[in-house]
Amino acid sequence: MGEVFLAQTRGPGGFVREIALKVIRPEIAVTPRLAQMFMREGRLLAKLNHRGIVGVYDLGVADGRLYLAMEYLQGIDLGSLLLGQADNKTLSPAASLYVAKEVAHALSAAHSLRAVDAPAGIIHGDLSPTNIFVCRDGAVKLLDFGLARVSGLEPSSANLCGKLGYLAPESIARVPLDHRADLFSLGVVLYECLVGERLFSGGTAVERLNAVLQQEIPAPSVKAPGISPAVDEIVAKALCRDRMARWQTADELARVLEGELRGSFGASELAAAIAPMIERLHSVSPAGEPIALASLPPAPRSVPPRARRLFRAWLVLLVLAVVGLAAVATLLVQSVRPRDPSREISPVTPAPPRPRAPAVAEPSSGTPAVPFGGRGRPRAKAASPTRHRSRRRRPRRREVRRARVRRSATRRRAPASAAAPSPRGQAPPGAIAPGTLADPYAASREQDRRRGR
Repeated sequence: MGEVFLAQTRGPGGFVREIALKVIRPEIAVTPRLAQMFMREGRLLAKLNHRGIVGVYDLGVADGRLYLAMEYLQGIDLGSLLLGQADNKTLSPAASLYVAKEVAHALSAAHSLRAVDAPAGIIHGDLSPTNIFVCRDGAVKLLDFGLARVSGLEPSSANLCGKLGYLAPESIARVPLDHRADLFSLGVVLYECLVGERLFSGGTAVERLNAVLQQEIPAPSVKAPGISPAVDEIVAKALCRDRMARWQTADELARVLEGELRGSFGASELAAAIAPMIERLHSVSPAGEPIALASLPPAPRSVPPRARRLFRAWLVLLVLAVVGLAAVATLLVQSVRPRDPSREISPVTPAPPRPRAPAVAEPSSGTPAVPFGGRGRPRAKAASPTRHRSRRRRPRRREVRRARVRRSATRRRAPASAAAPSPRGQAPPGAIAPGTLADPYAASREQDRRRGR
């Protein structure tokens, strides 16, 4: 997850201190989840104060890259030490038991931590020889808590975290993990230190996982003569696939290993055992000069979401502009190109409009219609059969009286004309001559005259 550099912190009065600077890799810095894991490692290491766990001084950002300022250790990691074990025989069974005891004490401190974000303790989750460091003075340090998790949580179903040859069976089975998963990994490390070869090996990842779940584990004394049966029992119990039959706490395993050593091996003996290997390693690859934070190459910055949205909007506008210009260019080319008479389409003559049906007039009554709001002047109106007829207002009293006068004048008959009919071609007396208009108000004036008005 990170690259480790040798750096210096300087202060007033010539103060200089060498530190190990762990810087997040550029390809990981752009992934928010991995960056959060890097910062979480710094927070957990700051809470763990134990002689068997590497110390951390600072967590910060320089030139856009996260870094951890940690304790600078001079020595060799256990993985490199095991690679040279076949040639130099530098790691004895006693040294293997001492290294396992020191790692068990460090795991006990992590498992017993109680914090707000880790109420049930911390599981290392990536215990392997490369994460165990042996210093020049014989001290053993536990490194790399980048994959640490809270005890009791179920592992992610997306992928397996950790080195496949050192995972506990319950981690492969995707069940909730606890601190006993680290004890299985420590048992694998102890077996490889005693025997000098890998325990679970295979060409592919599936083969290594199947070996962890099903491979028969021989006793260390079978491959490395000289190992006591008590050590075989310690290793066998640590490698039980059933975690209920395994060592239950790291303290319990540390006490058993310390009792097996009986104080015959310590840090000074370990330092003397690994000194030739450290000298050989440093002669091949000497340490470089300390570096400063400013000399680190800046990590590529991830594009923020807002910038991505603006880029997509501008890209859409650019595509629309190109399409619009292409459409305008096509219209201009068609307008400039000469027309071909053979391809022209003759205009279509529109069909003549259909004749409308004549409007049907309403049958006229004897009394001429007086329009609404009129003054006695009739107005002819062609009524449409589908048109809604407006409601007429009630006639006035004067209009009612005039209508009565007209009806009485029309119905009035002379008595003589009713008794003796007139000869043909002569009008009866009192009749209105044709071509003349009768006075509709004559009867009314006669009645008024008789009443003495």
